[in-house]
Amino acid sequence: MKTIKKIGKWMGYALVSILLICLALYGYIYWNIEQRLNKVYPTATPAITIPSDSASIARGEHLFVVHGCKDCHGTDLKGRYITDETLIGKVAAQNITKGKGGLPVDYTDQDWLRVLKHGVNREGKTLIIMPANETTKLADNDLADIIAYCKSRPPKDNELDKNPELGPVLKALIAFDKLELLPAEHIDHQLNPIAEKKAEVSVEYGAYLTTNCAACHRTNFQGGPPLAPGAPEVPNITSSGRVGKWSETEFMQTLRTGTTPDGHKIDSTQMPWPRTREFSDVELKAVREFLLSLPKAETLVAK
Repeated sequence: MKTIKKIGKWMGYALVSILLICLALYGYIYWNIEQRLNKVYPTATPAITIPSDSASIARGEHLFVVHGCKDCHGTDLKGRYITDETLIGKVAAQNITKGKGGLPVDYTDQDWLRVLKHGVNREGKTLIIMPANETTKLADNDLADIIAYCKSRPPKDNELDKNPELGPVLKALIAFDKLELLPAEHIDHQLNPIAEKKAEVSVEYGAYLTTNCAACHRTNFQGGPPLAPGAPEVPNITSSGRVGKWSETEFMQTLRTGTTPDGHKIDSTQMPWPRTREFSDVELKAVREFLLSLPKAETLVAK
């Protein structure tokens, strides 16, 4: 009987200890998130001229697609919920038209630049999920055309929650730096702007175009382990991988059809080939030139 009481007593101690650890962990996560979400970043950005001619707007639409803006904000720019699940949270890609629920009437070109170059809102606080750590590296002429296109779109009504609701999973991922969900933290806010990038078949332009590819394929483009549980390994896309075995025609056909030369169908949820199919011939050739210029790996990280 005494033994049972002792076991019960120690189990009680264990449960209390676990509860205290959980409370301490929650307290740390809450404090960590609040500190980071409320940090104010510098947003002094030189003004750029936003064009209004049809050619610039058309090019802006092209860039809006190939840089993945359409994937979140939609073809009509009225936005959508990126996630709306209890454990993960409720986060929206906002309506960026002037319709109901969209941008305020006094939204300026400087506000656009604040988002695209610094990843922050008007208060200078970081946005969530918005990949500004990629758009900050775009040349001013490209940013100007993207903004011109967005401003030219007709108003669309779509009221979404403007304040993200973070679930426990997102909070933990942010607190322990498992995903780069707060873009302002990963931006050099003093970065000298690139005035212009000319579209040409060159290694330099290919490197410029593949900025957002590094998020999955790693900075050396040699791929690696899955990015999430249950996802496939990320392939090596340098000359050491399959890309090195493909001809220019095969490379371009793969990125436009989602089918590799050996007949493999690429899952568009893992590799966004519906986006890369919109690349021009010059852009695809430049990307290939860059990938083939990278150092070969001694062993393949992923096949």
